[in-house]
Amino acid sequence: MPKEQNITLEFEEKRCSLHLINPQEYSKYRKDSIPIQEELMESIYTLNWIKSILPNIQYPHYYMALKGLFGESDDFYDDYKCSFGYLFLVKIEESNYTLNLTDNKGCFSFYFRKLFITANEFEQYRDIPRDIIHEPFNDFSKEDMKYKIFCDESNHLLNTKSNLMVNGAILVDEERDEEINRHIKYLKRKYDHFHELKWTKLLNSKRDFYKELIDYFFESEMRFKATFIPNKKEHTHSLHNNSHDEFYYIVYFYTMRNFMNRSDEYKIYLDYKDINGGKRIKKLKETLGKQAKSCDIYIIQSQESQILQLCDIFIGAIGYKNRTDLNSKESEVKLFIIEYLEEKLGYPLVATAPWVEKFNIFRWYLG
Repeated sequence: MPKEQNITLEFEEKRCSLHLINPQEYSKYRKDSIPIQEELMESIYTLNWIKSILPNIQYPHYYMALKGLFGESDDFYDDYKCSFGYLFLVKIEESNYTLNLTDNKGCFSFYFRKLFITANEFEQYRDIPRDIIHEPFNDFSKEDMKYKIFCDESNHLLNTKSNLMVNGAILVDEERDEEINRHIKYLKRKYDHFHELKWTKLLNSKRDFYKELIDYFFESEMRFKATFIPNKKEHTHSLHNNSHDEFYYIVYFYTMRNFMNRSDEYKIYLDYKDINGGKRIKKLKETLGKQAKSCDIYIIQSQESQILQLCDIFIGAIGYKNRTDLNSKESEVKLFIIEYLEEKLGYPLVATAPWVEKFNIFRWYLG
């Protein structure tokens, strides 16, 4: 067990310090504490202070960051099975908490408890139940985040030549939506691209435009997630007791679930496909509404949103990369975009690890 180490940071004008403690100290503190809902604490403090030390950190790097800062994890966690644990006393202004930050075989968990140290705190919280999880106290003020998600799909119908299906979504902060759309329009004017951006209507003469557009995505705070299914066979759906329509909603759920947080608000925009849009909105809201504080879904035409058009390019690239029904892939501009995306990503447009956040591809082989 390493010696106690401290880190002090400031977030949202609040001073936050973390003090590494041992299991005996943690057990002692636990007697005079109550459990706190982890979701808010995780998003505000735990991940933020790690990321502030190591920017652009991904999930597998958390252990490396913690080990570098605090040494090996406690003995009761099994490093051989990829599990680790760190115990902290967290001080935020005048309030005190304990944090049990653990990974147990791939499940990353945050357990917070509010400590009662002073006589006033004991008196104030004396009658609060100790065996239920509580909402965060006034020490943590969090403004609800508002996001927009732009969704598109390719080859979602059964009676198409290709046997693959790609469903994609781009997440943006609601406040940045107009700025992003304006910038993409600016890039279009810069390169004399006066048409709607579509994978099926790419121009070989506009390679520089596509390259700068992709660069802009990776420099921005936008995130992309795709669900890629290489075998969308109807009899495969029946193996899971789902019709193709029911399967459609399941795919959307898998595409957007990692974007959504129960404490935030979302506006979801779907590309118009057919006259069944109203029915799909109702069903999708039933499916996705449980994942957010509020969730409104709209159907729009792709020409109404530059972000939706960008999503079309990404899912088109994934689909073209993985098509096996083509004797040859002769479109130079499509291959150029795929190669440039793969260069930016550092991996092929086939599948990614679950923890990849910027450009995630979930490959789901049915059967």
